Amino acid sequence: MKENKQTDLIRLKHILEAIDLIQINTLNIDNFENFHDNILLKTSTEKWLEEIGEASHHLSNKLKFENPQIEWDEIYSLRNRVSHAYWDVDYQIIWDIIKFDIPILKNEIVKLISIIE
Repeated sequence: MKENKQTDLIRLKHILEAIDLIQINTLNIDNFENFHDNILLKTSTEKWLEEIGEASHHLSNKLKFENPQIEWDEIYSLRNRVSHAYWDVDYQIIWDIIKFDIPILKNEIVKLISIIE
């Protein structure tokens, strides 16, 4: 049981690191057009969203079941979308995720980390 908690903790910290990278790199981007026009930023954000999705997919079922406030399936679906259907990514949706969903997810991940530690 302790091993699952430690593995979950490592993955949660990885998710938090990817969230921080997204937020740091988009901090001074004030609108969708500036985001959309920056190919390096879009590409790096997609990579971090993939990492968030992959890490969340490998969290224990127990942790995910006990935390239904986080949309784990949606997070993994986004990972699959940016990984496998990259030619059809709607960057307005990615921008909205960055601005609205990522801060909420960060708060939830920070709470989970503090509980496990």
